[in-house]
Amino acid sequence: MNQRAAFLLAACTLAVAACGSDTTQHPQVADGGVEAMGHAACADDGRVDLAGTWAGIARFSLRLRSQSGGVVTVCPEGQPASAELLWFARVDAQGSSTLSLTAWPCSLSLPTVSAVVGECRAEAGNVLSTNILFPRPLVDAFPDIPVGTVNGTLQGTAWDAPLSVDRFGFTWGARDEGATLPRWTPDTAGCGVDAPAVGRTSQCETGCVTDCSALNDDDADGYPGVTLHVCGTLPDDVASNVPCRAESPNEPGVTLQGLLYMVLHTELALTGKARSSCEVAGTFASDTVYSVVGADAWLAGTRVSVASAISSLPLFDAVESESVFRMVRADGAYGTTAWGLALDDLSAACELVRARRNELQ
Repeated sequence: MNQRAAFLLAACTLAVAACGSDTTQHPQVADGGVEAMGHAACADDGRVDLAGTWAGIARFSLRLRSQSGGVVTVCPEGQPASAELLWFARVDAQGSSTLSLTAWPCSLSLPTVSAVVGECRAEAGNVLSTNILFPRPLVDAFPDIPVGTVNGTLQGTAWDAPLSVDRFGFTWGARDEGATLPRWTPDTAGCGVDAPAVGRTSQCETGCVTDCSALNDDDADGYPGVTLHVCGTLPDDVASNVPCRAESPNEPGVTLQGLLYMVLHTELALTGKARSSCEVAGTFASDTVYSVVGADAWLAGTRVSVASAISSLPLFDAVESESVFRMVRADGAYGTTAWGLALDDLSAACELVRARRNELQ
């Protein structure tokens, strides 16, 4: 089942950031030097030039809701949450008012979800705090995700010139660029909630997945699509310091643990301002499609079918006005710090972006 989130993705897990009035003051240039205000100092002459290498962060402001038929239920319904995407990009000028942007993903985090087993009630206790995590092999593979180049428009060249960038996105776990991702079909005989033994191995279940041939093992772990870890803890788990054994979920561990084999696609469309030649910020519209093509999840020591795991995943509704992004120049131009993001070593570049995440706040 494809889940469409007017998302992504961002994990604020992406911190929730409001995008109300712009209170950032522009840096002042005096005597050939730069006085930093906020985060981005810039020694330009007041005319915006965006060509160069950039690092960016997108924080998704989300509302979570439940599907029907799951073994766990989002509680409270409509709870606010956040996700986060880090990337770096190459921007090239295509004229006085147009530019092109090529972006490479570096990390993605999904929100922590509060849920209960059964129905959500006002007095519900034993709330599961559930995380869906990107393991390190998958994060390391992010720079190898195919990317494209999109166009943008800059309305003027003075500070605070309005900027918009066409939708750009990333797909993990598949290479089909079509609108429909490979997915599990829970209504097919032998693939439903009463079939807990299927979909747990390294073999794609051709009788239950719409198109196994379209899947791509981006994290190179031998399982269909990309593998994410799920860990759901009750307060007793935390108090007892019980480990999450996502990779061996049949062993004793937290209340909910296991592996999800998935396909993810997320898109962002940026709208904001070029505050200077060194900083761009604004809001973004987003859309995320995800599908499950297998799972090995356990709840309180009992196997959960792939169909039940799918129904237990939350749906994400993005709040566009509160989903914010920020990009800072990272190539050393205009008096900024050179991060050393080399396009011929994408893995090292992403490692640097992740290490310097706090400079994007």
